[in-house]
Amino acid sequence: PSTKTNATHSRSYLDHMLIAPRLLLEKHKELGLTFDQKSGVIALGPGDFNILETVIIPVGYRFEIKAGTTLRMASRVSLVSYSPMRVKGTANEGVTITALDPGEPFDVVPVIGDGSGNNIDLNNFDALNSDEQQCRISYLDFSGGTGAFIDGVKHSGGLNLYNINVTMEHSVIHHNAKDNGLVIKNGMVRLENNTFHSNYSDQLSLDFCKGMIANNHFYSMGGDPNGDGISLKESEIVFHANRVENQPDKGVSV
Repeated sequence: PSTKTNATHSRSYLDHMLIAPRLLLEKHKELGLTFDQKSGVIALGPGDFNILETVIIPVGYRFEIKAGTTLRMASRVSLVSYSPMRVKGTANEGVTITALDPGEPFDVVPVIGDGSGNNIDLNNFDALNSDEQQCRISYLDFSGGTGAFIDGVKHSGGLNLYNINVTMEHSVIHHNAKDNGLVIKNGMVRLENNTFHSNYSDQLSLDFCKGMIANNHFYSMGGDPNGDGISLKESEIVFHANRVENQPDKGVSV
């Protein structure tokens, strides 16, 4: 299990968010990134990769991590995307993001959107499905993050999705050291058939979100005595058939 690490160090990457894809590919040749100019997709994988320095995906594209990809993140390193992210794991070939050294957490994986799709009707999930600017995550195993301040914004989860709509399914978010497992802010969400466990504090934190959480499992293995299974702030969420157990504080905090 990861140890608690304070998210007090700060990073600024605003000067990288407009980098041309060609320069991004040249800078990180070891990752074998590809860019399709017609679709605007920057793609990573498949394969096993050690991320030894922070990678910045610029704004204005779509970032895809292909099935069968494992990313091992070095200490104090982040994978920051200013474009919508798709994690395209499958039941046979998932995607793993974890720490290179289990005793040394990496910083964070934040995806920062522009909020353009946040007016979708809460009752119209077909519109969410057709939102090309959303973050879609399938069959992801995510662990080993800790938290950081990036461009003046606090990211308190291992995985942080801000100002973007989110669909996540068949994924596991676990053993993130500070504070939370997954943090989503200001977006429509649909989380189905996922497991959140053993994150230091809250397993899932939603701020200013609308959507549905169904058929998920939340549990803790210790950590912060104030940790909750699900923490909600100014959010409208439909819950269905979730299992929340063994939380140090509250199962659901509203």
